[in-house]
Amino acid sequence: MREYDARCITSSDDVRELAGWGDGALFPDPMDDRTDRTTRVIDALSVRTEKDLAQIARSSGLAPAEVEVELGLLALAGGVEQGSRGWRRVVSRAR
Repeated sequence: MREYDARCITSSDDVRELAGWGDGALFPDPMDDRTDRTTRVIDALSVRTEKDLAQIARSSGLAPAEVEVELGLLALAGGVEQGSRGWRRVVSRAR
């Protein structure tokens, strides 16, 4: 461990610290450090109305496969949620 700068991981807190998520959040805030594709997908979504994949793809100007990837990442981070009719943006919770 000494020679190769290895780290001993004993808990999920250690993993969060190594990943730079020291504030205790499981995933980084979806609004922080966004890519252009992420921004386009977020801008295409509504907080109130659910939109299907085709609507989001048209509004964002991205291919449906690209939109699916971004929605998946945003869903993991808690920035979007899928309902019975499609996807919608989740209002950020106070930290």
